[in-house]
Amino acid sequence: MTIEERFTTSYQRVKKRGYIPRYFLQMVAEYGHVGTMKRLLVPCGNHYHPGFQRTALPAPLGLDMPEESIESIAIFEYPDYFTEEEKVEAKRRLVDCKLFERCYNHHHPS
Repeated sequence: MTIEERFTTSYQRVKKRGYIPRYFLQMVAEYGHVGTMKRLLVPCGNHYHPGFQRTALPAPLGLDMPEESIESIAIFEYPDYFTEEEKVEAKRRLVDCKLFERCYNHHHPS
C-alpha cells in the first residue's frame, strides 16, 4: 500500500467516527502527503497539533485512534520517508501521551 493509499484508509476510518480533518486535507492539497506529514512532525515542545489531539487522544478530547495518527504511521509504517528528527518527535508525542506501546502492539501483534 502506498503512503497515499494509507492516508485514504486512515481518513475513511476517522470520518466514520465523525472527524473530517479539513486543515490536514488542505495541507495535503498544497504540500502532498509526505510534505504535510513533515510539516506536522516539526518539533513543537509540549504542544500537539489539533489533528493529533483529535485522532489519537482518548475521549472526551479525541477519537482514541492513535494508530491512525501521522505519528504512528510515520514510525511504524513508513519510517524510510522521515528523518531521524521527525521520527524522534513522532515517538515523543506518542510516549508523552502514553500511546507508544499501544501503537507498537497494534503494528507488531504477538
